[in-house]
Amino acid sequence: MDARTKFSAARELSALARVFVETATRIGRVIIDERELPIPYKSIKPAAGVGGIAGGEKYIVEGIFFKFAIDAFGVYGGDEFAAKAAAHELNGLKAYYRCNVDGLYFPFMTLMDYRGFRLIATTRLPLSKNSLVYGSADGGATIRKDDPTLNSLMLKAAKHIGIKEHVVGVRQQKETLAAPTDIEGHIGTDGRRDVLDTARVCPPEPPLKSFVAVVFPADDEGSIVTQRTVRTWRLKSKVAGHWTPLRSAFDLELTADKWNHQIDTFLKADALPGLVTSETFMEGDLYHLVPENAPADPAAANVNSRASTLVGKSIYGPAVLLLRGRKGTQLFNLLRYPLIKKSSVPLSSDAFTAFGKTDSHIHNPEVENVFYELVGRGIKTFVETLESKLSVPSRRDFIAQLQGAGINIRLLGLVRSNLPQHMTDYRGMVLAEMVSRATKNYIRARLRTASRSSKESVENIIVTHFNILLGESSASSFFWRSFVKMQLASKFGKYSVALTPEEMSTRYDLRRQLSKLVLLQSLAEQVGVEFKKDVLERFQRNS
Repeated sequence: MDARTKFSAARELSALARVFVETATRIGRVIIDERELPIPYKSIKPAAGVGGIAGGEKYIVEGIFFKFAIDAFGVYGGDEFAAKAAAHELNGLKAYYRCNVDGLYFPFMTLMDYRGFRLIATTRLPLSKNSLVYGSADGGATIRKDDPTLNSLMLKAAKHIGIKEHVVGVRQQKETLAAPTDIEGHIGTDGRRDVLDTARVCPPEPPLKSFVAVVFPADDEGSIVTQRTVRTWRLKSKVAGHWTPLRSAFDLELTADKWNHQIDTFLKADALPGLVTSETFMEGDLYHLVPENAPADPAAANVNSRASTLVGKSIYGPAVLLLRGRKGTQLFNLLRYPLIKKSSVPLSSDAFTAFGKTDSHIHNPEVENVFYELVGRGIKTFVETLESKLSVPSRRDFIAQLQGAGINIRLLGLVRSNLPQHMTDYRGMVLAEMVSRATKNYIRARLRTASRSSKESVENIIVTHFNILLGESSASSFFWRSFVKMQLASKFGKYSVALTPEEMSTRYDLRRQLSKLVLLQSLAEQVGVEFKKDVLERFQRNS
């Protein structure tokens, strides 16, 4: 194929991709809008007997297959992480496509985020029950490697990506694949060799032997927790309309094998006799002590206002917060492709999983070496590069540089801890990005809840949370001095402190370091909200 023919084919493919995305978006909005309707009232009916039950109802419309990225079986630890796995599947397809291996074919795929849900849309391929010839469709119980041509093409692509051939199989059958075990290579009825299920092409991050929880101490002085407090994050204090700073939250390091016992010991250390219990809420689990005898006077009791606000009931004494994201991390906390390319040896996609038990003593340390080189030296080098530049890039350019260096967003806390204090613009930019990422997940979870109830509109949820984030109310003070800090500590404090001890104090307002305009633009882009031009201009003038 000459250059002119290649250019023409690429242009036609690009035009077709645009049509696919536009069509999938139009149909996807309807599917999500009608999600709560009984099937007889839906204008687009679910497809019967398609693709199992993971992800809920499936749809096939105009040759496009739709499914929700939700945690139907609890393997991810929450819908937020199932959505991350869906993004990895799209990135995996892109990685294979960029290998330019003639003879490998891939479906169009797009992700749609709307009303808090993520919908996956792919072109429907001409496959059959017997078309699978590479990989596994049953969790590694049966491995296929039946087509020599596809075997060769997959090996060629693996060398380009930087992943290795390795022995796979969770039962007696063993095969050598140059891809993750649960990838699928098919020969369709049209004779083409299609590659699917590419969510785990990149190796996972090494599992942590310890992790960070956040401790909310009880209030210094008793205060009554009301339903108004729970709804609006307002704390009733001696000065009406103001939020009184409380004792600072702090990190509690727990080990992966004994964390239950450690929480129990911590909560019972200086408390009255009682039973340790937990409350599950939107973002995680809150552990606290239930006193043997309920306090006769709640106003005088050792109430924990912040913990009570999170779970919507009165909590007394200290409380330990564990955010979601510790379960199934090998499915969504993956290395980035640029980091894999830097490795001196190819890496196993199945490292640290049951699929990769064979020769794990070789594969796992190779991934650890690459990752801890990034954590120990690579991020410092990245920061030194930033320091040598004459100007500060835009937020979008900064994220592109970060990811181009193989640094995951979840490592922003470590990046910020390596930024010198005099790099105030960068420290503020990273802080704004961490806040907007954490807030985005909270808003999306609230939007999914609203989709199941008519009590609160989507518009009200978005406006309320943007006002809390950008306003000057007592609810805003509570958010910036306390609430968001526990999110940042848990989400971005795995390898270093995301915030300094001074910043963790409830007397410290994180807004001191932030540009409200940058924060508005970052969160609006991630949530998918568009503001009118005159609104942005007024906000810029007044911020």
